[in-house]
Amino acid sequence: MLELLEGSIGIEGRMLAQLKALAQPPKQRSIIALTLATLRREYHGDLALLALLRKRWQTAELERQLERDRAWNAQLRLLFVGLGSRACADYFSSPPAYAPQR
Repeated sequence: MLELLEGSIGIEGRMLAQLKALAQPPKQRSIIALTLATLRREYHGDLALLALLRKRWQTAELERQLERDRAWNAQLRLLFVGLGSRACADYFSSPPAYAPQR
């Protein structure tokens, strides 16, 4: 489980760095700044959780972070819709839009 979390955090960090490097149209700077701040907050929360779980496994803390992540993901989905990035909005949907249909 820790390896999965670590891999996910690595993806988050790379995505955040790549998004920060993109050109920011002046009309969208405020929503981009809010989106990046939200992503950064989620990323740092996940880093803190990983450090905590490496010291001592705590299922309850993992569940709390997952619940917080669902709330952040909902906010991120709306922010990306506002930016016109359907692919990013789908990534943060719940259940993910890219998940297999049953």
